[in-house]
Amino acid sequence: MGFMDSYKRLEKLCGDMLEDERRISAYIDKMYENDKGWDLVPGWERDLKKLKYYRRIRNKLVHEPDAYEENLCDTEDIEWVEDFYYRIIDGEDPLSRYYKIVRARNSIDNASRYGMDTSSYGTNSSSSCSSGILGTILIVIFFAVIFFYIILAEFN
Repeated sequence: MGFMDSYKRLEKLCGDMLEDERRISAYIDKMYENDKGWDLVPGWERDLKKLKYYRRIRNKLVHEPDAYEENLCDTEDIEWVEDFYYRIIDGEDPLSRYYKIVRARNSIDNASRYGMDTSSYGTNSSSSCSSGILGTILIVIFFAVIFFYIILAEFN
């Protein structure tokens, strides 16, 4: 797949995802709107610069009569565009990662606001102490049933 084919596929995905006819330009604008992304998402600035660069390449190829893909693009460019496409599909692109971080922070903030204990977020809900007590109770019941069976067997 050539650069333009890869770019058009990425462009369609961005347009569908954002429901915006401006497609990759809309994605770039969203990145600028979410100014905390620069601090929260590693690689935010690098991806933004690459998207802008490839948009310029695309515009040259479309609007300049003497611009040719072979002169402006190489396989690394195509690979980056393809990789970014799959990062969006996998939810690992900058905007998806940003929204995940913001949602997680809001969930913790809301839980704290309503008096919920957030110290256990990310840990298993059953503690080793409660599972130890449950195990002991089950063993006692097991032996009680066996003892009761033995007593019944003796009297029959």
